[in-house]
Amino acid sequence: MTGISNGGYLTRWALEHHPELYDGGVDWEGTLFTPNGPNLLTYLPTALKYFPTYRSTGSQAAHDAMIRAGFAPGSEFLWNDHYSEYWDLTRRTYRQLFDPSYSGPFQAGIPFCPSSTSFCDADYDYASRPQAVHDAVGSVSLTGHIGKPMLTLHGTLDALLPIAVDSNVYTKMIQQAGSGALSRYYVIQDGNHVDGRYDLYGSRLRPILPCYRAAFVALEGWVERGQAPPASQLVPDPHIANVANECALAGAAAPSTGAGQSAASPGGGQSGASPGGGARDRQACRSRRRFIIHVPRGTLSVRVAGRRLRVRHHTAWVDLRGAPRSTVRVTMLLRDGRRVQRVYHTCTHRRGRRQGAGHRRSESRCRA
Repeated sequence: MTGISNGGYLTRWALEHHPELYDGGVDWEGTLFTPNGPNLLTYLPTALKYFPTYRSTGSQAAHDAMIRAGFAPGSEFLWNDHYSEYWDLTRRTYRQLFDPSYSGPFQAGIPFCPSSTSFCDADYDYASRPQAVHDAVGSVSLTGHIGKPMLTLHGTLDALLPIAVDSNVYTKMIQQAGSGALSRYYVIQDGNHVDGRYDLYGSRLRPILPCYRAAFVALEGWVERGQAPPASQLVPDPHIANVANECALAGAAAPSTGAGQSAASPGGGQSGASPGGGARDRQACRSRRRFIIHVPRGTLSVRVAGRRLRVRHHTAWVDLRGAPRSTVRVTMLLRDGRRVQRVYHTCTHRRGRRQGAGHRRSESRCRA
């Protein structure tokens, strides 16, 4: 089970309520609902109320109100865009669902109404609303009691579902529910809720999609082969040319013990492996030379030494076990007829080096 935003919420909900139907899930910045907050009805009204003042006057008080509501310092450059396209529409849609009487004669409220306007969503106070509203939100709220492995990703600059009032909170709920051993949390530095904004702010943002792919592969290893996923971590923005296609989660998966579940197999708790891997992980990687590459969209085939590789979810395994060399040239045939070649360092003592424009590989990309 996997999804983004509302799809991430459904992933969380499904693993809480019907874990028997799934092997695990990847939650990409899922929406958080809790009956007493935080939720969309508690922090989006603050954005609608104070951002217009901040935009027009630069008011420090208005800015501070936004930060207190949960919006990340450093995300200010996204606020105007999100006010215009996301905050108002999202806010009124959910408020109409849970609290339709608030808008009075105006179905779904008044778009972009200034504060102090009658029935305006910018002045909505969730805490003072009738118990029936809280009960309605409670009917879809999460508990954190997941029953199968789940990997969560969330960007530090998410300006729609701020990380401070969403996944940070939900991760604590998982721990408090006693399900921490089934969870990993990857915080993506400079990630926003909408990857498409990377096209507009490439120097300030990084797309989360490559990290999602890496997390999906890690989940497969966890639930299918008993390999420990990387520990929960901050995934730094490497500021490299190919960040739209690459993301490395620090820490190699631990191999299965061969007898029952591994130390980090589903239900078996956290792995003892450190986030950066240890000498044992690096040695195993050097000796086996098996690693994963990310494949661009529109790729028809991937070949290594004349051998065609199987591509799944835009990734492919390269297996060089027994091969004497420490580099490999991968050829990709794209739909438009172009051939793309990349040179990869399989496993070396050094953390990593560039192989041509924008390509970086490190030993953390290897899989034992």
